[in-house]
Amino acid sequence: GLALLIGVKSTEREDYSTAIKYYQEAIKLTDDNTKKADCYKSISDIHYKEGRKAQARESALKMVEVDPSRKDAYTIIGNLYFGSYNECRKGENPVNDRAVFFAAYEMYRRAGNQQGMANAQQQFPSMEEIFTYNMEVGQQISTGCWVNETVTIQRR
Repeated sequence: GLALLIGVKSTEREDYSTAIKYYQEAIKLTDDNTKKADCYKSISDIHYKEGRKAQARESALKMVEVDPSRKDAYTIIGNLYFGSYNECRKGENPVNDRAVFFAAYEMYRRAGNQQGMANAQQQFPSMEEIFTYNMEVGQQISTGCWVNETVTIQRR
């Protein structure tokens, strides 16, 4: 409890390295998987604020690993993917550029987040774009970038 409290207070002071240290200590000291998941969520949030998206995803995955009922972890990952379009796009092929939205859609689906799914789907390429770049719906491609997921091409 004390380690968690210090983690929370350190987060409030934006002393993120100390906060992470104490959240990790709290995880080690508790047998309560709900509390562990909460700590992993806090760590994920800090990594996101600091721009460390891969580490934020890793902490979110640990969240659902220790507490499988925490489907909100998939929304966190979906948001990370959704927000990576500008960072990951190369500007050469709009279908490949939009692959992060396929990955985001899948995470939102796992979370049961209908609104997230709808938002991601609005960003899918058109059938015309898919055809123009000699690709097919159902074809597997890699997102590349830090996301590094294999996804299936879908259309808007």
